[in-house]
Amino acid sequence: MEYEISKMIANKKKYIFRIVMAIFILIAITISIIGSFAIYQYDIAKKNFVDNEFAKTIEISSFNEQDNQVRKLNGSDIKKLEKLLVNTNHRYKIIEEHQINFGIQTDNGNVVFVKSFSGDFFVGSTLKAKDLITKKRYKRTKLSLNIPVIKTENGGYTSDTSIKKEYNLYNIDEASILNNYIKEDELIVSEATFKEIFNIMFPENRYIEIEKIYINVESIEDIRDIAKILSNNNYNVNHAFEYYDDLDTSVEKLISLSVVVLLILLIFTVCFLTGLFELMLKNSVGDIAALKHLGYTKRMIAKIYLYPMVVRSIFSLIIICISNIILYKLDIINSFRSIIIFQFASVILCILALIIMYIRIKYYSSINILLLIKKYKVEE
Repeated sequence: MEYEISKMIANKKKYIFRIVMAIFILIAITISIIGSFAIYQYDIAKKNFVDNEFAKTIEISSFNEQDNQVRKLNGSDIKKLEKLLVNTNHRYKIIEEHQINFGIQTDNGNVVFVKSFSGDFFVGSTLKAKDLITKKRYKRTKLSLNIPVIKTENGGYTSDTSIKKEYNLYNIDEASILNNYIKEDELIVSEATFKEIFNIMFPENRYIEIEKIYINVESIEDIRDIAKILSNNNYNVNHAFEYYDDLDTSVEKLISLSVVVLLILLIFTVCFLTGLFELMLKNSVGDIAALKHLGYTKRMIAKIYLYPMVVRSIFSLIIICISNIILYKLDIINSFRSIIIFQFASVILCILALIIMYIRIKYYSSINILLLIKKYKVEE
């Protein structure tokens, strides 16, 4: 009996129910599109800055002397940098880049330059003793280096002997951070291999020059502070934020704006849906009075009026899910994770609206029959 009455009411108010359903679906899809954009911006920012070691690394290329002369970096700079940064309360690592600026001929006639990083920082444990890393796309897995033995004569360098050594050759992955630290004619080797090659080339020299120094910080928020300290102490520095001073704040503002728009849409949706339902209830006070007169309880009346909304909510959620999958296939929604988030948000939104509707129908069904009749006459 309750089902039949509920069906009659649904048919009587079908236009309102259809409007509620259509508005809910449209707003949910809009939320999915805007939300997907916000999540995409967050993921890009996280990938390019928060999780990117290159973005969290400051490059020091040289030092400015008092007479405006630029000098190369050396071992004393490491100690000086440690003194400058020790009391900053920032977490950081100091990395040295070493490079042999004498070209080494390969077995295929090319000339390459060998470099390494202290502690094998950018390559980690993946680089073995007999490995070479290259940016150039070789179609081979082995590369032989004809390492020259260099002697000092009359203030210059000469070499009439070379030692051939074979190494394993690996290409850098296109997404690797190492692409920022290597040129086409350079090879990256482990720290141990670099020392081995250096000792062969310069048997009379045991000092390895520092080409560059890098400061790797734990948080991108520390980049500018440390870079400013270094610049104020006459070091020439480069970092990812140097030419994009407002990049981190602009991304943050864009994400914040998207979140605000989403919250406004969510609040508007709840208010609009419950507002339409409230309007329907005001126009149904006569029906509610008749049901109360026939002996229907508040719970039974609530069930009669909520049933059509629950059914249409389920249909709406199914349509929203299908729409989100289509948007995902069209690359408008950028991840399956986003579909789950938006579907969950739609369900929460739907439940919240139904709870408010339930409270309102309970309120109307608790009003005295005579008062309901008076309201009905006023509405007429």
